[in-house]
Amino acid sequence: MFTADPETMLVKNRYRAIRYLLKGRYETQTFENKDQTIEMLKDAIYLDRRLRLYTEHLEQSLKETLSEDYQVNELGYGL
Repeated sequence: MFTADPETMLVKNRYRAIRYLLKGRYETQTFENKDQTIEMLKDAIYLDRRLRLYTEHLEQSLKETLSEDYQVNELGYGL
């Protein structure tokens, strides 16, 4: 996937990348089948962890900025 579309390595595209990877396996997912939904969520979490490990040293300053923004705006911490 990264070779075919290097943009999928960017932080802003992480969920797009996970969606792409899940789409082939769960093309007809309707979320009515509880067991299949749970399996899809397990796969999504696994893929998120793998993508984070693979891209952990990319866009470091952006990741720090996003983290700080989240802490200030969402959690109410003052930096």
